[in-house]
Amino acid sequence: HCAAGVAALVCLLVLGACLLGILTRPIGHLAALWPANAVLLGALVRFPRLARPAGWCGALCAYLLADLLAGSSLQQTLLLSAGNLSGVIVGFLLLRRLHAGHRSLRTPASVPYLVLAIVAAAAASGCFGAITDPLLYGGKPMGGWVFWFMTELVNYMLFLPVMLTLPACRAVRTERRQRPLWTAEQARKLLPLLGLLVSAALCLLIGGPGVVAFPVPALLWCALSYRLFSTALLTFLASGWVLVSIALNGLSLAPLDVNSRPVLLSLRLGVSLIALAPLTVASVMSARNELLQRMRYLASHDQLSSLLNRWAFREQASEQLSLLAQQQRPLALLMLDIDHFKRIK
Repeated sequence: HCAAGVAALVCLLVLGACLLGILTRPIGHLAALWPANAVLLGALVRFPRLARPAGWCGALCAYLLADLLAGSSLQQTLLLSAGNLSGVIVGFLLLRRLHAGHRSLRTPASVPYLVLAIVAAAAASGCFGAITDPLLYGGKPMGGWVFWFMTELVNYMLFLPVMLTLPACRAVRTERRQRPLWTAEQARKLLPLLGLLVSAALCLLIGGPGVVAFPVPALLWCALSYRLFSTALLTFLASGWVLVSIALNGLSLAPLDVNSRPVLLSLRLGVSLIALAPLTVASVMSARNELLQRMRYLASHDQLSSLLNRWAFREQASEQLSLLAQQQRPLALLMLDIDHFKRIK
């Protein structure tokens, strides 16, 4: 974790996210999706070792390099980079003060705290938008602030929860080893995902202004069925697909004029509010599942020795005996009678 390695890692991460956002940039507008700021903020909060001066320098180099590669002038590059970093700095200062449970969206109050931090970060970027928009696009300061604020709000709302809920690699490897290859229960869990794909197909077939709300029922179903990270990822994919499709004229929103800035603002705000619903449900479900897991543990384990109590032992033993009898496998049972057990620490 040397300084050069941190700078290079952050630079590559942000540069890739910037180039992805530039591909969705309509002529004369900001990008339909700009993941760089949310990815940087999430990485700095999720992995504090990256939040070093070298990491910030690497991010700045990535912003400058991405805009220069896109053909922007030096003035445009400096203004856009300053606007990007201002929001990330404000969001980082606020999020790092939160409890770890709030930062990982695992408490019922996590989403409101996240929204407040996102609003502050988007407002900071909007201040640079009030300067940049008149200089680069010939707009008005207030209009520039509103447009930057709305755009950053949507980008943070879509990308940041994915970064904050990203599971550790070790936990993923452990879960893969313990998970069976295929069960009927796993097959049933694919139904919410299938519902999300059906809603995407309906967006293409029906069209109209209401398509931005078509994925909502399926996303809520996913929030009730899947883990927090999976829900955040699916919410990002569904909402991001809608925004990019609108920007590239892949979805018909007639009679709306998607080239109109007020219409774009309304659509992006609508998508960000839609993304809040499944995230809130998934956060509450995560807290509920953790509480239920603790209650099950307390109900089935002895508090002194942490061993299974009599009821839990009989339940698990009966299940194992039934399973081994079905598989016609041999069984051996060992019983130990330990004297003076209270003396064992």
